[in-house]
This record gives sequence, C-alpha cells and structure tokens, in this order.
Amino acid sequence: MEHEDKSESLQNLEEFHVSEEYGFVLPDPLTELPDYYAPWMNVAANLPHLIEGHRLLREVAKMPLLSTQYLRGHRQLRLARLALGFITMGYVWQGGGRQTAKILPRALAVPYCTISELLDLPPILVYADCVLANWKKRDPCGYVELRDHLCQTPRCFVYSGDTATLHPLEVMHLSSLRNLDILFSFPGGDSSKGFFLVSLLVEAAAAAGLKVPSPNEVAKGLTHSWTKCCLQTPLSLLYGNLAFCPPAKEAPGMEAQFDSPPMPVMVPAGEPDSRTAGSDLGHSTVSFLRKSDPCVLDTQECFSSVPSKAIPIIVNAILHHGLCSLETALQDVTLSICKMREAFKLIHECVNPEVFFRSLRIYLSGWKDNFLMPEGLVYEGVWDSPKQFFGGSAAQSSTLQCFDVLLGIQHSAAQGFSAEYLGCMRDYMPTAHRAFIQTLASGPSLRQFVLATGDAGLQAAFNKCVSALVDLRSYHIQIATKYITIPAGRCQAEQQQLRGCVHKGTSVLLERGTGGTGFVCFLRAIRDTTRKAQLTEQEATVPTH
Repeated sequence: MEHEDKSESLQNLEEFHVSEEYGFVLPDPLTELPDYYAPWMNVAANLPHLIEGHRLLREVAKMPLLSTQYLRGHRQLRLARLALGFITMGYVWQGGGRQTAKILPRALAVPYCTISELLDLPPILVYADCVLANWKKRDPCGYVELRDHLCQTPRCFVYSGDTATLHPLEVMHLSSLRNLDILFSFPGGDSSKGFFLVSLLVEAAAAAGLKVPSPNEVAKGLTHSWTKCCLQTPLSLLYGNLAFCPPAKEAPGMEAQFDSPPMPVMVPAGEPDSRTAGSDLGHSTVSFLRKSDPCVLDTQECFSSVPSKAIPIIVNAILHHGLCSLETALQDVTLSICKMREAFKLIHECVNPEVFFRSLRIYLSGWKDNFLMPEGLVYEGVWDSPKQFFGGSAAQSSTLQCFDVLLGIQHSAAQGFSAEYLGCMRDYMPTAHRAFIQTLASGPSLRQFVLATGDAGLQAAFNKCVSALVDLRSYHIQIATKYITIPAGRCQAEQQQLRGCVHKGTSVLLERGTGGTGFVCFLRAIRDTTRKAQLTEQEATVPTH
C-alpha cells in the first residue's frame, strides 16, 4: 500500500516541478522582474562587460539594499536568485584566482540569502540556476521547443531474431540552438553562452525518460519530425514496442494477441474488432493487448489512460507486474540517456576549451574545499563568520541522480568522497526535485524486480539502460580531459617557462572541479560504480526468493 501511494504521487509531475516536456528544466523562465528590481537586473545583464571593464565593484557599491517583499511566486524568486547569483560569482571571482573578494556587500548578500532561504537553496550559483533556469527565446514570438529536437525523436527498433536494437533516428545539430539564448552570462563570449545552452539541451534530452509521447500524439503528428517519420517509416518500426508485446513477456492473466514473429496486429479501418484498442493511423489501427485482469496494467493503459511518463510507468509496472510496459519504459529511459550524450557532443562546436578553462571556469567555482578561498565568504549583514559552499557542478543535476536512484546504483563510502559528496549535492537542488528523487528512492526496487522476474529480455533492457549511463559518464570524462586537464597542462607549462615554477592556484584548479572535488577521480569512481550495477549472468540465475 505504501509503494502504491508513492506510485500515485509520482504521477503528478507538476507537484515536483518536473515538466512533461522539459524534464527538470524550468519551462519558459521569466525574463523580467518588477521595475523596483532594475538595479539587480541591469548589473546582471551587463555582467561580462562590467567584469572585463573592471567596473563591477563600482556598480555593486552603488546598488541599494532592496526588499524582497515585492517578489511574487516561485518563478520571480528563481529569476531574482539567478540574477543575484551571477552578480555574486562575478563579484567574488572578478580578479581571477589572484585576488578574490572575501566579503559580499550587504546590498547583495542580504536579499540573496533571503531569497535562497525561501527557495531552500544555498546562497551560491548552482546548476539549477545557471542551467535549468537560465534560458529564453531569442525571438519571443518565434518558435522553439526543446523536445522537438531532443524528446520526440521516434523510437526505431530493428529486429534481429528475438532481440530489438534501439537506434535513434536523428542526431543533435546546431539548429537546436537557433532561437535559444541565455539570460545571464560570464566573460567568455560565445563559449560562455554555448556552455550553458549545451548543458540545457543535455538536461532537456532527459525529458524522454520522464515523459513518453502517447499514441494519440503520434497519430495527430504534433511535430513536423513526427509527421515526416510517419510518412516514411513502416509502422512496425515507427512505434516499436508500443504495439508489440510478445506472449513470453506477459504477466499471468494477460491475454496476448500476437503470433510469432512478433509484429503489431493491423486491422483495416471500418472493420470493428472487439480486441482492438488503438488510434486511427491512416487506413488502419494498431491492435493492443486486451486486459483480462483489471488489476494489471497493459501497454495501452500505460500510454493512454495512465499519464504517459516513463518513470511513473516503471513504478506502476513493478507494482502490477506489467513486464511488457516495463521493458518499453526502460527502452525510453535508455533512449533519453543516449539523446543526452548526443546533445553533449554539441559542446565541441559551441565551446572553446581554452576559453572555458581560462575565462569561464573560475566563475563556477565555490568557496568550500577551495585553496583560493580556504575560509569561505562573509555574507555581510547575514552572518558574522565566513560560510563555505560548493560551486556549480553536474553532480547537482537532478536528472543524473534520478537515473542513479531508478537503476539502483549505489555509490559507496568505500569510494571516498563519491557517496558523501553526491548526497550533499542534493541540498543544492530545488526542494521539489529533491522530493521527487526521495519519493523514487523510497519506492520498489527496479533492479531487484528485474532480477526476480528471471525474464531475459527485461534483464537485457535493464543492462542496456545502465550501459547507456556508463557511456554518458565515460563521455563526460573525455570532455573534462579536453576542457580542463589539457588546457591546465598548457597553462602550467606556460608558467614554468615564464617563472620557472607553477602557480599554486593553477595546480589546485587542475586537480579539482568547480564543485570542489578531485574531478578525474570522482568522475571515474561514479562511472565505475554505474558499470557495476549491470546484472550479471550469475545474479540472473540465483533465485531471489
């Protein structure tokens, strides 16, 4: 009963500030605050120029101490926090690693801490600020929908024997950024903007793991990409496992209607069939399974009457032993992770490694476990003693931790900082996102359920999902090497030539990420732990009861 309640609560994604279209990304963030807050917005909007012109100190000194009482609702609070967060990071790091600010002025510290307390977030720029809430349309009247490029790419299954291999039909391209821009930025020009936008697209790609297009969406052709694919792709490939539930995959009490080889049942339009439950697609309909046990969810229910969201579908399938719907939902999560990796590749076209390392990276750094600010930062008018907070990091991504919890990936204390640090990073996520992850964690174990079924196809689908996450994390290591390790090596070599020694701050930045961790060891540790979550043949053959 307790797990049933958790499942029902996961159905309402809005309660957790999770968008069906954009996942954890804040949909259509506000771009303006009431005129009263113009001093904040003007400084934040011109931040790169103020920093490069060495005028930020003077502008912050002129800022009045504004009240937060005129901010209304969550979205205004998010925008105000975003603006103050960017100003704070610029103020602290405007001198680079050579000269850091030790005290945040009262006019900045007091409202920033007040808003952060209301949102239950630390007073420092976090991933949820600079990535999830830092975007807008270039043309407010223009068309842009992140999921057009990232989430509504149809699933294509190529059958080989009894296995189905998933192939994304599209790859990421720069047109995904055509009508997108960021609200605030740091020095670094287009590379700075590109870094935040690519990170945004990576997060938006994950929405497919939270929301799955329903059959009605396919039938109506909500996007040009869907329509084009419907016209050019055989239906059996277009929607893959949505209509295909082979008898071997069905739970007891389910009546299958498909013969081998597994293909969707096509019923000509106008010929009524009591077994048919589908959508009109041209001149035929897809026949789904008939449910003989009302307590068991079938495929059509999971994509129609039940809100069509992959993670809630997975939880429901576990509770009701819906093996077919579970396997399909796992394939959707796998696809979303693959799309995240595809989106990540855009970084090579949008971000210059030298610019990232020498200009942008310092502004994402925090003042905890940071040699450049060993004592932390004094928030004037709020705390008398310095406070320490981690900087922005991908470890603060609600999406990645959500997938970890879903797949039962346990980052142990034996890995040193990994488990403790990742747990700490949840405090840097929006409260509602934390609640979503915790609700998922307190539900039934997907990994144990898949093992208990003994179903080879389901176990393969689970392992493919884990493999996709391993690949994503391996790719992250490659990116970190290109954008941090290699530029830092060049920087060290330059300093050795000029001074005969390496500046200590550069050495620290090489070893640690913006979140304060030894990033190479950290990324490898979580990648290796993820790989260990795969089901082995030995586990699959050992009875679980």
